[in-house]
Amino acid sequence: MKAPKSNKRVAESVDKQIRRRTFLSFAVFTGLSALAYSGWTWLRNSPREIAGTTAGAKAPFRRALNKSELAFRRIFSNGHLAKTYPKSRAAKKVRPNGKIGLGQAIDTQSWMLS
Repeated sequence: MKAPKSNKRVAESVDKQIRRRTFLSFAVFTGLSALAYSGWTWLRNSPREIAGTTAGAKAPFRRALNKSELAFRRIFSNGHLAKTYPKSRAAKKVRPNGKIGLGQAIDTQSWMLS
């Protein structure tokens, strides 16, 4: 049978784990900070596009905008429009959506937006 570990050994083991996790946390934080700084430096020093076409945007930003535009074109293409029906399937008597604020009938022939 094994002898039980002493409280001192358990405390030392816990302290060792805490130091190890603290070291790993700071190492990961330092690595990610260096990566973020190098990415920012790369973006800051990247070449600009032609000013007339893209308002002088940096080249990586223009590429990202182009990719997002392609994605939206695929999602919101003309092939994804709402289904249309012929006039013969339209309602014969259209129900108004309310008459609040209309004291009198509107003459649609003379009505203009000003």
